[in-house]
Amino acid sequence: MSEQTLKPCPFCGGGAKLTVSDREGNSRMADYENDPYSGLSFKISHVHEQNKGCPIANYECDDASMGVYLYGSREEAIEAWNTRHVGETE
Repeated sequence: MSEQTLKPCPFCGGGAKLTVSDREGNSRMADYENDPYSGLSFKISHVHEQNKGCPIANYECDDASMGVYLYGSREEAIEAWNTRHVGETE
């Protein structure tokens, strides 16, 4: 199976990336996934250079994680981010 890619941000069109974290949501380096001694989860982050002025980008912290959702697998995180709800009204 080929690796899925993340769609652009629905608010600003900028890039997003999948980041590795422990079970508490603390950001970790990519190699942590090989030895997740404190649990493993994934979250979505903005690519800083592409998201200036985005209403959901968080510039207060270094990793710019969006939301508070932690996902149990790469596939789950990608599927959640790539879901777009069409036809909703206020």
